[in-house]
Amino acid sequence: RYEISKTLGSGGFGRVYLCKDTHLGRDVAVKVLHPISDGDEKAQEGFRKEAQRTARLQHPNIVSVYDFFFEDNTPYLVMEYVPKTLKEHLDANKRLSPEEVTKIAIQLCNGLIHAHEEHTPPVVHRDINPRNILLTSEGNSKLCDFGISRAIEYFTQSIAGSYEYAPYEQWEGVI
Repeated sequence: RYEISKTLGSGGFGRVYLCKDTHLGRDVAVKVLHPISDGDEKAQEGFRKEAQRTARLQHPNIVSVYDFFFEDNTPYLVMEYVPKTLKEHLDANKRLSPEEVTKIAIQLCNGLIHAHEEHTPPVVHRDINPRNILLTSEGNSKLCDFGISRAIEYFTQSIAGSYEYAPYEQWEGVI
């Protein structure tokens, strides 16, 4: 159903591809995570809960999740395709105007407010960084990769996300 066009990126949990959804005729981003051990129902259920939690986050400043599935113990997450990361934008343009920074910050805050206040339990992202902020062709921002998010009831004090962007509170007592 999903024809791979190119690799968009990779990280510690897997790779993301630009794909064509042949059933709906649209571009999507497909995140392919590392395989889960055969019979590891706890890991599969954890992925399923994360996918369902993220899919409930319907907001203009959060990337939409369309589908998830397993194939040969490999989890796949199908998401809205947004063409550029903030990191790519910064690498190409070197700086943002104060107006652009303000617009991005307000939009991300709106998305986070939605994740925190509109859901029970609230969803905590835990890895906000320029690679996880996407920019639409219209210049709007969307937060993606809630893969290590946690519902507040499961939130721990362990360090999560990109260490260079981790808040001080996560490092407290570690160093």
